[in-house]
Amino acid sequence: MAIAISAMLGSGIFVLPGLAVALTGRSAWLAYVVAAICVLPAALSKAELATAMPASGGSFVYLDRTFGPWAGTVAGLSLWASMWLKATFALLGFSAYLAVLTPVGAEGAKGAALIALLFVGALNVLGAKKVGRAQLVVVVVGIAGLAAAVGFALSGPTPTAAPSPLLSDGVGGLLAATGLVFVSFNGVTKVAAVAEEVENPERTLPRGILLSLALVTVLYATVTYAMALVLPADQLATDLRPVHSLVAAVAGPGAWALGAAVLGVVIMTSMANAGLLAASRFPFAMSRAQLLPPLFAHVSPRWQTPTVGIAATVAVMAVAIVAFDVAALAKLASGTVMLIFVAVMTATVILRESRTTWYAPGFRAPLYPWLQGVGITASLGLLWQLGATALVAVLATVIPGSILYFAYGRRRTERRGVLGKVARRRDLNPQQEASVMGPDQAEVVVALFGGERSPEMVAEVGIALAEGGQVLATHLREREPNAMVVEESRRLDSLSRRLLATGERYPAPLAVSAVESHDLVRTVHAMTHRLHNRWLVVEEDAGAGRIFPRLSRLGWSINHLGANLAVFRDRGVRYPKRILVVPRPGPHDALAVTAAVDLGTAWNAQVTLVAVVDAEASDGEAAARRAYLEQLRRLAPERTRAEVLRGDTVERVSEESIGHDLVVLGAPELSLRSLVRGSLEDRIADRVACSVVTVRTPRGLTHETVDRHEEAPPRAIDFVAREVVEARLPVETRDDLFHEMSERFAAAIEARGGASLDPRSIERAFEEREREQSTMVGDGVALPHASIDGVDFTLLGVFTVASPVLFEAGAAPVEVVFATIGPPSARFDHLRVLRAVAQLTQHPQALSAIVDAVDGDAIYAALELCSATVAGAADGSYDARP
Repeated sequence: MAIAISAMLGSGIFVLPGLAVALTGRSAWLAYVVAAICVLPAALSKAELATAMPASGGSFVYLDRTFGPWAGTVAGLSLWASMWLKATFALLGFSAYLAVLTPVGAEGAKGAALIALLFVGALNVLGAKKVGRAQLVVVVVGIAGLAAAVGFALSGPTPTAAPSPLLSDGVGGLLAATGLVFVSFNGVTKVAAVAEEVENPERTLPRGILLSLALVTVLYATVTYAMALVLPADQLATDLRPVHSLVAAVAGPGAWALGAAVLGVVIMTSMANAGLLAASRFPFAMSRAQLLPPLFAHVSPRWQTPTVGIAATVAVMAVAIVAFDVAALAKLASGTVMLIFVAVMTATVILRESRTTWYAPGFRAPLYPWLQGVGITASLGLLWQLGATALVAVLATVIPGSILYFAYGRRRTERRGVLGKVARRRDLNPQQEASVMGPDQAEVVVALFGGERSPEMVAEVGIALAEGGQVLATHLREREPNAMVVEESRRLDSLSRRLLATGERYPAPLAVSAVESHDLVRTVHAMTHRLHNRWLVVEEDAGAGRIFPRLSRLGWSINHLGANLAVFRDRGVRYPKRILVVPRPGPHDALAVTAAVDLGTAWNAQVTLVAVVDAEASDGEAAARRAYLEQLRRLAPERTRAEVLRGDTVERVSEESIGHDLVVLGAPELSLRSLVRGSLEDRIADRVACSVVTVRTPRGLTHETVDRHEEAPPRAIDFVAREVVEARLPVETRDDLFHEMSERFAAAIEARGGASLDPRSIERAFEEREREQSTMVGDGVALPHASIDGVDFTLLGVFTVASPVLFEAGAAPVEVVFATIGPPSARFDHLRVLRAVAQLTQHPQALSAIVDAVDGDAIYAALELCSATVAGAADGSYDARP
């Protein structure tokens, strides 16, 4: 409480009340209360971050580790600016109170502030902490003096001056005043910087923050109320030393008033000293983080202080004293503080939603995420209310910070923040190697992140999917950057013993390893490529977020792994004997069936494929769904049976799950809506009465489910329709490409005796499939697919484009498109087409011949030649992986 109060008490009450009254009249006291309410979410969020990352550096460290070094650079400059702006503001308040003791004019006031700046700058060079120890005494005396003045004002006679209006400028004026005084509460979170020195921080920090915020708010509100009650509104609106004026009004212009002026001078000097002390450390910290040149990390050998950082801070403060008045400085400081608080609250949300394993705060802010949502909204609203001043505050830190990072820091740091690890990444190279202890190859990798309900059952799922191949169970632990790695040997030894004992019950060889990583996403991605495994098995994330409950800790990379992904949701069922598969047309349906068959084979379980149609659906629609299931059963006809149900999908599957031990689903599409609201698959997984396995296949590997169940490889040319082979389509976007393909497919289907289709319906089908998962598979190739009711056969079209087309932001553009169209019931035929295309693209000259073709006839000729060569290869040199 002492640290927080001493950091807050100062110019916020010794200078700002008069300016607040000028904006909103007698309700200025309410502006302080509203500002305190807006600060509370940020204060509690910062307390949470401090207990998770108890390191010196405060908000700079939190934002750097959450958003990465770019945001860290901007945040560092913002924090630096907020500190020196507040210190500069205090120096102008110092000159106002000094004017009571010595005659100085307007220009003389700024000169006095510059002299005081040089004085506190010298103190900081010589070692300001010695002087700072007296600050607590000054604060206690200040509080006592203010309390006495308020007591006299409230208990004295009714003032003769007419009081100022309660809301002189309406609600807008109140909000403007709230934005102005926001900076008064900046110090409430300073206590977070010493979190590692606090006993029981999970209890002490929030209590200290709440009590100090409440006490200072009461003090600010009552003092400001007393000022507005005693002093005339026109006088108070232009008064930069309102505490002196209050004491003079209630005790006379004698010794007590002079004492108030002396107290103002001392407190403003102390605030300026503390602000400069804190501000000068940010260039020092940023330099050590390689975001500023090494010069700023220089420490005086004699005084042991960062002299370059102090000098740079003094220089910008001097410019600000000359260039700005008190009101402008207060608005700039408040705007910068609001920006930082918004970033702190956003960081709290990101760290909670990302499931970062090292994020384990001792204290968690209550009412998540509503508290952060209200705080972010309120702060942004106040920023908007500040108008152009807020824009200047934002641009003055974001633009220089960005320039500084890209010109200097980017080349010198490779670390990523939490957001950068789970968002879209360009640094994940499939050929990179991970530091993995274990075999060089593994059919299945079981990734254990900690917190699994039953690691043994997750391992059993992996063993069952391995079909006798090598299984590697790896305990993965992501450590906080720069934290000490502590070997959790006992827990890991126990886990290894239990996993090895589980493996002894199966013929598949099981190895166990442990990996420490500062970038868990990169490690997992590298493992799936380096080990050439077919499956990655994980348990569903235990610490599900409140905003994005379906977001995986693997983030964007979940669709770019080198292996199929199986996510296990454990509901306590052991040794399943009845497995229910709920496939839906899409990229993962065949994988769901083959995974269920592998699990059923290992556990000797019965496998049932089920589809659900509406209760009022026609017999024809039900027959089409059964035909679709029968197509999937061709992957393993001897071990599966199919059933079509009527009613609501979630309800019927939930009812069926009562008689089953495991439900297998294809993964849902990844979209913002599905992450927030959940998909059909998510609702099924939430409602069923047994364990669930959700499977996802990487882009371009859907065909591998056919590779294992069909000996004679199909030829791509057998599926190609000459009418849908065309070279160098004049398109610029993916939508244009889909439109041109749909026109040609519609004409080809009708020419072959099929139904007359609206090309727009085909185009929509292509777009819907693309939303489920991008069909771009690399090497400039895409494999879009459209499932259309009313089509009786499967067609493959081959197209090239005049200029490469972007299918996915941040990815390489596409030059060759193998597009398939067919009925939903012909799923097995579609998988055979994908297998044929995958083998075709392995021909050394196939893609180059297709790209170089000048017309459709040349493409068709190249397809005939390469298909014949691939089909005639007897040495198995053409891998099915594109």
